[in-house]
Amino acid sequence: MQECVDIFRESFTKKPQDNPPSAKRSKSVSSPEKPENNSIEEALEESAKLESRIPHPLFVKAGIALLDLGVRRLFMWFKEESRMEWILQLPHP
Repeated sequence: MQECVDIFRESFTKKPQDNPPSAKRSKSVSSPEKPENNSIEEALEESAKLESRIPHPLFVKAGIALLDLGVRRLFMWFKEESRMEWILQLPHP
């Protein structure tokens, strides 16, 4: 246990030059990449823009519907107001 505490303490007292200068930062840390076209991540980012304007159950239902690639491609093709209408037309739970 004491060894773990010592290692933890040591990690805070290391000098900056202890890190090799060739160490690179992860791409996700240094510059977040744009999601791939029609990916589930891209579609969910777009639907999240509408989240405050739609009932939560429909928001969740839209997320589930977007798992289907064809549905997702159609959703991404729509402009924002059409996306909103598409979500509102989903059957209510």
